Amino acid sequence: MTIGQRIAQLRREKGMSQEELGEAMGVSRQAISKWESDAALPEVDKLIALSRLFAIPVGQLLGVEEPPADGGEAGGAEDPDQRAARLAEEVLRRYVEAQYSPPVRPARRRWLPWAAGAAAVLLAALWAGDVVTGFQNQIRSLQMQTDEIQSSQIEVNNQVSSITQRVEESLASQASLLVNGTLTMEELDLTAGTATVGAAVTPKALGEGRTLELVVSGEGVSLREPMALGADGVSFSAAVTVPLVDGLRYYVAFTGPEGQETEELEPNGAFSWLAENTALEFDAEVASGGFYYDREYGQAVLKDFEAYLHYYAVPLWNEETPVRLTGCRAVLYLDGEPAETFPLELMEGSDENFSFYLLHIGEYALSCPEDAPLWMDLVAEDEFGRTASRTVWDNLGGDRVLWG
Repeated sequence: MTIGQRIAQLRREKGMSQEELGEAMGVSRQAISKWESDAALPEVDKLIALSRLFAIPVGQLLGVEEPPADGGEAGGAEDPDQRAARLAEEVLRRYVEAQYSPPVRPARRRWLPWAAGAAAVLLAALWAGDVVTGFQNQIRSLQMQTDEIQSSQIEVNNQVSSITQRVEESLASQASLLVNGTLTMEELDLTAGTATVGAAVTPKALGEGRTLELVVSGEGVSLREPMALGADGVSFSAAVTVPLVDGLRYYVAFTGPEGQETEELEPNGAFSWLAENTALEFDAEVASGGFYYDREYGQAVLKDFEAYLHYYAVPLWNEETPVRLTGCRAVLYLDGEPAETFPLELMEGSDENFSFYLLHIGEYALSCPEDAPLWMDLVAEDEFGRTASRTVWDNLGGDRVLWG
């Protein structure tokens, strides 16, 4: 049975006329007639709309997947990812066969043997400039034709890639256990270093005796929270408090008499990188200054040293007010231990969103061995007691200055 015959059969089973089906699909009755006579193939979005209207998978509509014989899921025990990839490949092959004629071979392959023979003749007739010019024009013409063919092929490849993505998304949606599922930030506690993440999902079918749980896992994190049925009778929700760490994964676990199934929510999304997305960050740079070792007095000397710290205050998640800095300092380390601390001065022109701090050291001497490891960190502290630091200068590896 062809795709058109299958559409016609499903339309008649649903008791619809071609005009009624056309209104449901947003196309004319003539378009439906072309589909059913196999004179045209529906676009991918129309294929998806037809599969939803007739309540069958796209694979069955196109005839690349057999309907289940016992009312179970098509594909038997085949892995859902493998099944989606196999169906996407078959759907794409059939769609391309119907939409595109076989690619035209570049003309260059037909004239290359002739060109090789003609080259020998032209070598003996170089005095005939008009012949050479004519041959060059032919080459340019053939090259233009080849370029046009290659350009058309690139356009076809782009269209095929778009079709592939849309088909795979459709198949993945059909294989999903959920109609929708979202994660939200319920509460962000930077002082405690935790976030309360909420999950709301609508399952396609709950089934008798099945329960839902929100599962969060990651390095050092393993949490499970039962999901409660909402007032609408179809959606479920839960919230769990997690540390501000990276690498977390969130799942909905369906548990029932037949066992357990899971589906991941927002893979590799923003809630997977809580530490990175809430970190205290700033930029720093060294503007001027020098370092030398005074062997006469056995001192390391910083002279006319200036460094800047730039902080951009931004709101985090659903917080309305940006995170403020409460102070900045520079710490000079000698052999891994703090040797001196210098305060940074808030510069004029700073406001609630942009802060600029200056470190100025006219001259500072520290008694130490000549080869002692020295470095300087700029440290910022925010209103929640969190600190962040950046090394802006060290003498490791030969009097090196690190720029922001």
